[in-house]
Amino acid sequence: SCPMSGDDNRESADAIVRAMELELAQTRAGWAREREKHRTVRMLAFSFLSLVIFGALLALFFLFSRAGEMRGARSSSPQPAQTPAH
Repeated sequence: SCPMSGDDNRESADAIVRAMELELAQTRAGWAREREKHRTVRMLAFSFLSLVIFGALLALFFLFSRAGEMRGARSSSPQPAQTPAH
């Protein structure tokens, strides 16, 4: 005869299933935390990269506008000043 009855077998199997479900739920919660952490890091990296690109575009804009001003000032300086018409 078996030392465990059918009810005892059933209860231990249910306990094992509950323990496995709990472990799986904890593992899934860990995965969710990891996903959230990676999502935050990805968002911060994208934001930083966007700021760097925006800063570079802004610097190029000012660089080219200053170069245009200097080119305009250099080309107009050799010309004699015109007197306004009366």
